Amino acid sequence: MNGQRFFNALEKSTGVASTQKLAGLLGKASSHISSMKTGNISELTIARMMATQMRRCIQAETLIGELRRGLGVSTNRMLAQRLGTTPQTFANWKSSKVGLTARKIADLVVKTREQSIGEAHSKAFRPIIEFFPIDPTLRTKTYKVFDTGSECGKQRAGLKAELENSYGLYVFYDARGKALYVGQAAKQSIWKEMHNAYNRQRRAQVVATVKHPTNNVEYKPAHEKLRQPVDTAMKLVDLAAYFSAYDVTSALIDDFEALFIRTFPNDLLNYKMEKIGKRKKTSVQQAKVKSR
Repeated sequence: MNGQRFFNALEKSTGVASTQKLAGLLGKASSHISSMKTGNISELTIARMMATQMRRCIQAETLIGELRRGLGVSTNRMLAQRLGTTPQTFANWKSSKVGLTARKIADLVVKTREQSIGEAHSKAFRPIIEFFPIDPTLRTKTYKVFDTGSECGKQRAGLKAELENSYGLYVFYDARGKALYVGQAAKQSIWKEMHNAYNRQRRAQVVATVKHPTNNVEYKPAHEKLRQPVDTAMKLVDLAAYFSAYDVTSALIDDFEALFIRTFPNDLLNYKMEKIGKRKKTSVQQAKVKSR
């Protein structure tokens, strides 16, 4: 078969407009294609080129289906959002007369990587509130960090709602703004975990205090009635004046907590030095385990 006629027909049928692009599609050098155009091509050469191309290409429907299964999404639109591309890209793949080449798949990987980096920057760590003044309010035998009643106002109601729907880290500070305690909320919301810590005694939260009478008794000066200072277990209710909260992606909560604690190892009331580098299963991995 005449080489020039063959490659002209091949360029027309594949929609490729140049020898260079055709060479890339076939996995050959441009000079090789140019030399083949000047002579005849045997049936064996054509068959080898077709076999090579078939091995290099992946059917669009197959790849899209595997990507949807692997990422746990049900529609092409959801898949496009996860990969940082558009549904039209998938439509173009399906309508193409040739399968997906390594170049197209590589381009998808690059876009996905860029999408992942962007998501990591925007979603990995998000401040919710910082140095919010604590107003201890007794509710059903436990204290809240601020009043949550119907008269608490829009700002506090909105903050409570945000904390109830977020997971991540919280920090308590004393009246000087010095960090007291760092906690994480991975299984329960920040709101719930923060209040568990706020009302709990710890062996590290010990302060030397004097117990004074609270009933109606006559006052006696200390030189007459000496009251000895003793170590007293305190709660954060008695110590904290401010709190901050941060929404953190689930895979990084442990590491960020460990980093916070390690940054202030001698100042915090945390008595456990958390480890950095704990590996957590992603939501996709957890879904796969449940489906087995």
